[in-house]
Amino acid sequence: MPVNSGTISGPATIAVVGCGVIGLPTALLLARAGYQVIGVDIDEHRLKQINDWQLPYVGPSMRAVIADAGTRERLSAQKEMPAAEVYIIAAPTPLKPGTRECDLSAVITATKAVAQRIQAGGLVILESTVPPQTCTSVIAPLLQEHGLVPGEAVHLAFCPERVMPGRVYHELIHNDRVIGGLTPACAEAALAVYKSFVKGELITTDCTTAELCKLTENTFRDICIAFANEMSQVAEQLGVDQWELIKLANLHPRVSIPWPGIGVGGHCLPIDPYFIVQAAPEHSSLIHAARQINDRMPQVAFERIRTELACVSQPKVVGFGVTYKPDTPDTRESPALVVWQLLRDAGFDLTVYDPLVAQYSYDSFAEAVEGADFVIVLVPHKEVLSQIRAHQELLAANGTQVLMLGHIQKTS
Repeated sequence: MPVNSGTISGPATIAVVGCGVIGLPTALLLARAGYQVIGVDIDEHRLKQINDWQLPYVGPSMRAVIADAGTRERLSAQKEMPAAEVYIIAAPTPLKPGTRECDLSAVITATKAVAQRIQAGGLVILESTVPPQTCTSVIAPLLQEHGLVPGEAVHLAFCPERVMPGRVYHELIHNDRVIGGLTPACAEAALAVYKSFVKGELITTDCTTAELCKLTENTFRDICIAFANEMSQVAEQLGVDQWELIKLANLHPRVSIPWPGIGVGGHCLPIDPYFIVQAAPEHSSLIHAARQINDRMPQVAFERIRTELACVSQPKVVGFGVTYKPDTPDTRESPALVVWQLLRDAGFDLTVYDPLVAQYSYDSFAEAVEGADFVIVLVPHKEVLSQIRAHQELLAANGTQVLMLGHIQKTS
């Protein structure tokens, strides 16, 4: 049965496969937009949380959506793949352990389950970040094995998210979205779904372009950070203040160098560039080199810290920050965790805290730093910086030295 229309006829049921940090907020917004939405996940605890409306991964900005009676009526969650008109796959795509290649196993498992339930005229949207040509070389063949040819009998599209932790609700709605279809009709079918809640511009293209676009965006940022990190080491070797150097360079009207740091974390930037390297290794030497620079930065940070600590014999060290960036509880691919482990492996007496992560929380800042020779801040959460400022006299009286890695040491 050829697919001629770019829209799904009638009130659609949408299955969101993967109820994580992107899938769940997307499911909520689709339910609020009027779709009957079924979240699908293999984590039974997460399913119970959703059905009990004790929602994980949902920040304060989503409260109005959660409180909406219609949203609650239209969203449920289950482990089995349901019958639906639309399937949105938001499964994780980490790097394979011990390699720098994409692990597509969760996406493949989800696609196989969808293929057993989808009917002619249905729509499959992949949101997971994947290597280019995944839709054409992996997803489409899996669907075709069950007798429904993508682009002819069913729609297939790729639509990546562009959100920042802490701003998921706002950015899912207001950011522009690139929608890649296996055919123009596939792209139009997906566009109709996102148009129900996205206020940003919706731009259609083909699947492979959309896949590569997502990777390009994050790889560009990773390369810029690698340049900043490399220049910070050049400046250090030449006795130049790295913060002043970047501040002065950024006065140029066409230069915008990010601040250097201890590495790159989160689910996107440390991973996505490797998907390009995997797809085209002969043409991605710069991308690979940038990744190597950023992957090496926790070791660089460790060496800098060890040099500072050398002035005290067997120092007691208290560290702050385990997340991959300030003011978020997200610890995925956090370089701070690598630095702390390097310090422990080197034999330092180290206690680590982070007020935004429950397992690293503390009741009293004064008690946390009691007896410390050094306080090291790897992730400058606003809360931590405020407490350090409030306890400056206490820290000075106890002879505690405060080391901050990051541009915050020049701005606070």
